[in-house]
Amino acid sequence: MNTGWQSGHTPARRPFRPAMNSTSMDLSINWAGVNIFWTQAAISLVLYGLYIALFLLSLYALSRRRTTGTRPLVMASYVMAVMGTTQIALTVAIAVENLNLLQGIGEGNEGRITSMIHVGRGLNIAEGVTFVVNKWMYRCYVVWSCQMKPIILPALLLVLTAGIGCYITAIPKGTIAYEHAAYILAAATNLCLTALTAGRIFWVRRATSVILRPDSSTSRRYRIALGVM
Repeated sequence: MNTGWQSGHTPARRPFRPAMNSTSMDLSINWAGVNIFWTQAAISLVLYGLYIALFLLSLYALSRRRTTGTRPLVMASYVMAVMGTTQIALTVAIAVENLNLLQGIGEGNEGRITSMIHVGRGLNIAEGVTFVVNKWMYRCYVVWSCQMKPIILPALLLVLTAGIGCYITAIPKGTIAYEHAAYILAAATNLCLTALTAGRIFWVRRATSVILRPDSSTSRRYRIALGVM
């Protein structure tokens, strides 16, 4: 029986493919996650700079206002500024810690990098949603003449979203599905608050249209508010 070697035919060689061990795969995954997190941190810094400018502008406008009800608005602005500063400080601290861990890659830091990324995402979800939604919830509360019933459902959604964010921070492994659920709940909370606020403004505008002229200043304010919503 003739073989391929005896007949002069050289068997085809398979192309060389380097084996991917778990360390190299973890490294690529960590780099992808860190790059995404650094991008988010850079965008957050830019938006934070814009927010600080608007915050100072709002303080200037409120300080020149001599009507009643200015103090709660000033206090709310300070609270939101503190929460926003805390969030950006945590984001930058986690990004710097990830950079330090990446410098010592190969020394068993891969798991810590992944954990830090998930912790950062959990903190952003928990505090970011609380920071933004609290402001919108207060607006909805004021539009509804300081009634508590309309904001019960958004408040429950907010607590649930913040709880999921805290859970992601405490147990950072295998929480991708929880992150998706948290973002879905946050979107549902925002849509609920927007619908409640816009619906209230539309109802008040419709109720007062019988006594107000369409070209009156109050009617224009209602139209502008609905357009912004």
